[in-house]
Amino acid sequence: MKILLVVMLLLVVASAQADEKVYKSIGSDGVVTFSDTPSRGATQIEIKPAPSYRSVPLPPLAPLPALAPAPASAHAAQPTYQSLRITRPRANQTIVNTAGNFTVSATLSSPLMGRDKVQFLIDGKPIHTGTALTVVLHNINRGAHTLRVQVLGPKGNIVLQSGPVVVFLHRPSVYLPGHRAGHPAP
Repeated sequence: MKILLVVMLLLVVASAQADEKVYKSIGSDGVVTFSDTPSRGATQIEIKPAPSYRSVPLPPLAPLPALAPAPASAHAAQPTYQSLRITRPRANQTIVNTAGNFTVSATLSSPLMGRDKVQFLIDGKPIHTGTALTVVLHNINRGAHTLRVQVLGPKGNIVLQSGPVVVFLHRPSVYLPGHRAGHPAP
């Protein structure tokens, strides 16, 4: 009932933007009614203009910090990778997904060499190792997470690591019909 009243009031506010008069009356059964025509016992209410603001231009994004290659390894005799970075999601991006799923993509300066692999990490824990530079993460908990990607040599040594990318996962609750606070849904 309260939701209906709020919706009705919002509709009245929206229609009142054309300087129309709005009247409020309370019936004998306690039902509040808003109308654009006066009725017996109704009082005229003042509708203030809806608030508005001008958006402020955002400053440009700061460039990503330069990444230093990992210490020399068995790859010293071969050409080395120059850069590795996460391209998706962006740093400080808020991801809204009810299921907690999102895609992480990385860019490597040159194709993987030999038996090298790419390993994705979330909050310092490996979550996927393979040769693909894109992975879909599933059922990640809401909150802030730090993402990294690494190139691993054939023996599992870190050849190159990206800088950290912090993202925020928002998993909105799903409205369950018939659900009341403190009572499980059927």
